[in-house]
Amino acid sequence: FVVDLASVQSRCAKVRMRILAPDGQPAVGAIARLSSAQGGGEAGRCDEQGICVIENVMPGLAAFNIMAKSAERYTSHLTIAAGSDRDLGDIMLTTTSELLGQIVTSDGAGIAATVQWTALDLWRPPHPMIDRRSGSADADGNFQVYGAGQRRYSVVARTADKRVGFAVVDAAVASAERFKLTVHATHALHLKATQPLQVRAVVVADANGNALQVRRIEPRWPTSQIALPDGEYRMTVYDGFGNQLAREVLNIAGADIEKELP
Repeated sequence: FVVDLASVQSRCAKVRMRILAPDGQPAVGAIARLSSAQGGGEAGRCDEQGICVIENVMPGLAAFNIMAKSAERYTSHLTIAAGSDRDLGDIMLTTTSELLGQIVTSDGAGIAATVQWTALDLWRPPHPMIDRRSGSADADGNFQVYGAGQRRYSVVARTADKRVGFAVVDAAVASAERFKLTVHATHALHLKATQPLQVRAVVVADANGNALQVRRIEPRWPTSQIALPDGEYRMTVYDGFGNQLAREVLNIAGADIEKELP
């Protein structure tokens, strides 16, 4: 078969933005990168005005990262339309925050775990939460949210014996004392898509609407599951464009449950 190079190139997109440092000045030399699910991608560097242009971007879901001197590690996702010329406008970075936490069991003992975190004010459905970076809590449960800015973070911890815990922390007002994140035994929320060839995003949030876990159900994998401790949650289902399809109160109480997605 023959691949038409011009046709392939016409599907690539261009993404532009102006990146500002925490002091409001252009973030000269900052690097912005858009990466695909396979890990490859394209990057651009800010000029003297803070303008950054990324060309030849593959369409679809992309991880979006910005690295700049003396600023947070900005991490989110974008959905890129084929052949588009997209202007993100101004992106203001924040200063870094030393956000420290401790993973504990239900009896208050520290425990080792893997930790992941997502800046809630940068996340939008139907995008996944940040899963490409993680940290480790030591044997006493101590860890740091590296690269944190002055933002609200949803933090999840998973232990080797599959206990899970969540915390929502505002780094802008966090104290020097470590915040506590308690892990518990879990049950499975089994998810099954009923509409073939369509993307679904399932968001499990706490009672205040803070996202704790997100699962994207792709056409290739119509089933998935989420491990959740006992408790009351809010579950919202979105299509692949971010349109809300369903919302309900979700109760996990001592057993696995199954949900079919609209």
